[in-house]
Amino acid sequence: MDLYKWKDHYAVSFEMMDNSNGFEQFRISNQTGVGSVTACTVFSGIQVLFNNLKMLQCSNRVKQNKKIIEMSFCLEGRYENSWNDRYSFILSAGDFSVGFAVRKEGGGRFPLRSYKGILLILDAEAFSEFHSNILRELEINLDGIVSLASRQPHYFKLRSNEELNVILNSIVSGFAGRNIPQLRIKVLELLLFLSSPDTTDLKELPAYLNKKNVALAKAVYAALTQDLSRHLTLEQLAAEFDSGITSLKSHSRVFTASPFTSI
Repeated sequence: MDLYKWKDHYAVSFEMMDNSNGFEQFRISNQTGVGSVTACTVFSGIQVLFNNLKMLQCSNRVKQNKKIIEMSFCLEGRYENSWNDRYSFILSAGDFSVGFAVRKEGGGRFPLRSYKGILLILDAEAFSEFHSNILRELEINLDGIVSLASRQPHYFKLRSNEELNVILNSIVSGFAGRNIPQLRIKVLELLLFLSSPDTTDLKELPAYLNKKNVALAKAVYAALTQDLSRHLTLEQLAAEFDSGITSLKSHSRVFTASPFTSI
């Protein structure tokens, strides 16, 4: 069975930088910037990528495939894409998402021109075929993970879950140390965590935000950062942008550390 073609996630040019010890590292570039992607196949059916990007946009060329599950963990920066004309998907530092491999409308954007994160690609069919013994012995429930990816609309999303972050940061350190055994152990821990019945009870973040709300949050953010000597209260912001105070607070989640979350 052929490996999933992860390069289709990036509408960029690739230049091989290193190919050793089970890791492939590429320099990538497009008209909006540069970056690097390091890839490792940890099991037949599971590939893990580390993205370190300094670009504004990177379109996704992958075709819809509900046999392929994407798991994303944002370490730094922010990733945005659109789903139809009403909603925006935003992944900020500390966010983790599970979804199917699908083409993202409008392409992926990195509004901070910087992004670091992990992308784990699970081919559920291939992993089941080659590693049925692991699934059986560890009692990993792939159907449960598939059900997370099936959440509406289109993503399961968590933020700053302590147990999950320990696992994800260990995957990051496995990349830093080029340690495939560590990556394998931690990837299996991640699958166990996600296939636990308790996972369905975790408090999710809304996977998609209304575009009007996103636009409001960005406008307020711009107003606050344009002149740092200007001190605005929530009441003043609400009046200036014709919005309720509660609405402003709820929209602040658009940014990782929005300056109006503590006003």
